[in-house]
Amino acid sequence: MKIIAAGVVGGAAVLCAAAESAGAPSASSEPPSLEMVGDYFSGLLTRCHNWVTEHAVLLLLSLAGVLLSYFAARLLQKICARLITRFLHKEDGANIHEEILEALRSPLIWLFFLGGALLSLQKLAAAVSTGTAWLLFKLGGIAATLLAVWLIFRLLGVASHRIAEYQTGDRSMNVLLAGLLSKIAKIVIVLLAFFFVGQNILGINITALLAGAGVAGLAVALAAQDTLANFFGSIMILMDKPFTVGDFIRFGAITGTVESVGFRSTRVRGLDGALFQVPNRQVTDAALENISRRPDIRYNFELGLIYQTTPEQMEQALALIREIVAAHPGIDTAKRPPLVNFTDFKDWSLNISVAVWFNTCNFAEAQGWKSMLNLEILRRFNAAGLSFAYPTSTQFLASDGGLPLVLEHKSDAQERGESC
Repeated sequence: MKIIAAGVVGGAAVLCAAAESAGAPSASSEPPSLEMVGDYFSGLLTRCHNWVTEHAVLLLLSLAGVLLSYFAARLLQKICARLITRFLHKEDGANIHEEILEALRSPLIWLFFLGGALLSLQKLAAAVSTGTAWLLFKLGGIAATLLAVWLIFRLLGVASHRIAEYQTGDRSMNVLLAGLLSKIAKIVIVLLAFFFVGQNILGINITALLAGAGVAGLAVALAAQDTLANFFGSIMILMDKPFTVGDFIRFGAITGTVESVGFRSTRVRGLDGALFQVPNRQVTDAALENISRRPDIRYNFELGLIYQTTPEQMEQALALIREIVAAHPGIDTAKRPPLVNFTDFKDWSLNISVAVWFNTCNFAEAQGWKSMLNLEILRRFNAAGLSFAYPTSTQFLASDGGLPLVLEHKSDAQERGESC
């Protein structure tokens, strides 16, 4: 009870001090009593009653103006919805005009309501005090700025949707590009709105804030330079489009299919199923090969025949390979003529070099066509009696006919490499 009494007495002292500044009577040095506090509140209620009675008409007109503005805004919203549905709706989906009007509708209606409410409350705020009118003006400016930011965000949503649905190029990359551009634009708009409110409405010195933010931003940039490098790497990937999601690429020691491209890294699924998450900075700096964008897939291989193969058999082997290649369903010899030649005398084989081009960019399909081609070559060569070579070595004896036998005598010192 003593604590509560002390709190009441302290609060009464504050109230009496405020009453003294407003012209209410108060004691000079003695603490206020409960009777003085009661008199102060009674006088305050009396003054409020007198003010409401004096400005009753203005108060009613202001409230009526706010309500009228609200109902007018709701009516305007329904009218706009009816017009959009009647004149701009199409059976094949929403067109760009309908999307823009739909984005503008709610923010513009709330701006209309805000303007009507501010006009309705302007005289009432001025009747209260000059400070109240100033506060109402500042709050109205902040609210209008926020509504403008909301309106621009909705328009950015429409633009982002249109970019994502653009039919040219890969849709997943378009979605990523639209999201990136939308986020950058939103950040810029929020910063501009913050500077506008601070400089023009609240009267804050933005120049000093920008100077401090520049130093802090430099420190953040130095600390997060890798993150920024990866972010700009994603921008370069989106702009240059060296690959799209689903492409089969090779760079460095990584070969696989692109699964996703983010703002920091690119995910590549390897041939063995492993998932590689590569920073975008490394992707843009590396020499990248986009296998999916080749017009076709080249297949180079060599066939080795044994040295006992006759020239006639070699010509037969070349003819068989050309015939097999010409009949292959995945090879267009008219577009890219195959290269079939007897090229090398190796240590244990007579080599035939073959280069063909498959009419596909699909790696799995090319592998299947390779298998078909190899099986047909194996089948035809076995049927023709052509033997494939494998690593061998031949040793000749001294008794072989046609091979001279030379015997040389060396002293023991010469065999040891010593001089005579």
